[in-house]
Amino acid sequence: MSMRSVGLHVLADISGSTSPLLNDGSGLEVLMRQAAEASGATVVMSHSHNFQPQGTTVVVVLAESHVSIHTWPEWGGATIDAYTCGNADPERLVDLVIAGLAPTTVRRATVPRTVPGGPDDAGFRFAEFITPVDRYEHDLAEVLAEGTTEFQDFLIGRSEVWGRMLILDGVVQSTEADEFIYHEGIIHPAMYAAASVAPVTDVLILGGGEGASLREVLRWSTVERATMVDIDGDVVQACRAHLPQHHRGSFDDPRVTLLHEDAVAYLRSLPDDSLDVVISDMTDPVEDGPSTFCFTVEYFEQIRRILRPHGVLAVQAGPSSPVEIALHAKVIRTLREAFEHVIPYAVDAPCYGRDLGFVIASQDPLDDRLTVERMALSGANLTGEHRWLTLQLLVGKLSVPPYLSEAIAGRTDVFRDATPPSTARAAGWES
Repeated sequence: MSMRSVGLHVLADISGSTSPLLNDGSGLEVLMRQAAEASGATVVMSHSHNFQPQGTTVVVVLAESHVSIHTWPEWGGATIDAYTCGNADPERLVDLVIAGLAPTTVRRATVPRTVPGGPDDAGFRFAEFITPVDRYEHDLAEVLAEGTTEFQDFLIGRSEVWGRMLILDGVVQSTEADEFIYHEGIIHPAMYAAASVAPVTDVLILGGGEGASLREVLRWSTVERATMVDIDGDVVQACRAHLPQHHRGSFDDPRVTLLHEDAVAYLRSLPDDSLDVVISDMTDPVEDGPSTFCFTVEYFEQIRRILRPHGVLAVQAGPSSPVEIALHAKVIRTLREAFEHVIPYAVDAPCYGRDLGFVIASQDPLDDRLTVERMALSGANLTGEHRWLTLQLLVGKLSVPPYLSEAIAGRTDVFRDATPPSTARAAGWES
């Protein structure tokens, strides 16, 4: 990787210590200064602050950065933080502090630190939180575009593994290496289902800033009008400029209308029974994000109103791994408040590190429309070749695993405008 590495950051949480140093700021200062010097660091200054009735905080400033500790004597615990650059060894530093406190339990992590940007390095590392306690780190060899819009933070970068990728609010949305799995997965089940009844002529995409969902919709030759509504024009413009392999010119197709409006408000402006397929290709719901109210009963009821009787909705419904199943199951339960027929399915999403859940919904039955034989007929108007999807694979994906069925059955609550998703700012996580 083209990367400017500037040091190591060691984090340690301890418990089970009976050392009197946990309540002795001056004594801890001595221990930490000695540990720093023994690890090859240069001590610049130190300070301690004792709390009443107990506990202390100590910070030691190093020429190479710092080491700090905060204690909870009543629990026999402390949190330790050591970061150094140069030749100092923060792991040895933390080892020596821990040895001086003799805890029974230690949890620790070492994080390489890098500096983004600069004339000699166009890349950096960022961490995406999968759950509040798990993260997935990515190294970018190059940053192509980044900024903060009215709605979100965005970054388009190049990974030497995944190719170009779009990141919104610190969460990977898609990568060149595997975006075809996501976009074939969200678009074509709904299109096959709708096309099995009547030619698909009118499609609405809500979100989908990269243009790859639009690309897949336009592969259906019967499509006469494809409207894409994405609230963030700055992000779409960046994707047009820097993700050409995602959209492949789809924004310039004469069948396309591109609008930068709020999806919820736009839905209210549409006439009843006017669309064959709606794709809700929104980001995961996080507090104060642009998609918070795109997973509620009211949102789905508006989509039901504008779909033709045989029309189909496809929804990006969050990760579907067993540890994140709560939000996904609640989205499905919410959809069942608005639609008679709802089928969840998952795609394997390598860049996310776990499966991603989609849902299709319609007022008319779906199962008999999604057989291999019927899809083979309805797909006669589909151009190009799939890279991931096969008809047999899709039929298998529509079989709901028992753990998901149990999770859905266990939900009686739904998302409403008055009670939208709350995710602890971790994508797909229900707090």
